[in-house]
Amino acid sequence: MDAFAGIPIERPIIEAYLGLFASTPDELAAKLDACPGSWQMLPIQERPLLRVGDVILVLDEQYLIERATQGLYWFVHDHERDLDSKRGRPRWNNAHAAMVELRVEDQLHKAEQLDVTAANLLSDPQPANSPLTAPAPRILPVAIRGGQFPLNPVTRRHIEDALQQKGLLHYRSGAPITRIALLDLEELELCESLYESLYESRGLTLPQLIAQ
Repeated sequence: MDAFAGIPIERPIIEAYLGLFASTPDELAAKLDACPGSWQMLPIQERPLLRVGDVILVLDEQYLIERATQGLYWFVHDHERDLDSKRGRPRWNNAHAAMVELRVEDQLHKAEQLDVTAANLLSDPQPANSPLTAPAPRILPVAIRGGQFPLNPVTRRHIEDALQQKGLLHYRSGAPITRIALLDLEELELCESLYESLYESRGLTLPQLIAQ
């Protein structure tokens, strides 16, 4: 696509964006050639757009989404490092950690909503208007997370600690609730695709697939 056609944004602004997200064929070739291993994809992860004149090609859609969301941390990190490595970078690290903590708390709010729903589904007897004739034998809570939320061992541990402190979901005493599954939209689509084939071949249900 033409990077400048039909976009009501001044050219210098678009050029600044492309300067961070795009490489020319020669620039990309040089960076790939400099990689120690032929399998390494860091140059494409860092700049997932290929620029030929004013024409832009998306090399990898998922890399582009990640670079424009999770990758923003490194843009600011490197910028602050170059400006003032002694003060700017630590301030940004602290600010980013605070933002991640707020996002974890938002995920915890969703977990509280799921916990109330799970408690209702486990109540015995079930309310008269319940779609269940008996309490649910087992509950698998699933939360779909946005691409901007970094899910890694650190944030996962933070969520688990918060759930345990509040006694929510699988930490609810004696409740048949499995560990919460945090999926993004791409993983959810993958589960749906796998479900069709696995159900036919193995009789595996979607909850069983997610649990595994």
